[in-house]
Amino acid sequence: MVEEKRGAPEGAKEEDYEILREGAEVTLSINAEDASYVPSIEDSSICMASTIERLAAAKTVTRIVFYQKREFEYDYDQTQILVEIAKVYTKLSKEKEMFTIQNIADPSCGKCASRWYNQLRMVTFNLLKSDPIGAYVELGRM
Repeated sequence: MVEEKRGAPEGAKEEDYEILREGAEVTLSINAEDASYVPSIEDSSICMASTIERLAAAKTVTRIVFYQKREFEYDYDQTQILVEIAKVYTKLSKEKEMFTIQNIADPSCGKCASRWYNQLRMVTFNLLKSDPIGAYVELGRM
């Protein structure tokens, strides 16, 4: 078993995590003992956002385990959905220059363009990490 110990992503609490490699299985193991929330991706937007950041850093993960008072485990299929979201987030983050107001909005409508631009950035760079389904719905409304 190979271990990589890592600290919390920037801006996160003092949660530590490790990448455990055993054969073909790569486990993102997150110590959430001191977390102020229940480590449940589906119930906590904070947990979802920090997990997406960790997956973006780790790249390849087949399973996620949170340790608190008990273990919260996400299997291969659930983890792969989250890995795909992390890949989309990483790709969009690397291409931030595409998201300038000149590239995405009609300059003739300054008032509308500014509002739309701010909304799009909020959805793609904040909501996508914490609530991917909500981000999809918001993009559809725009």
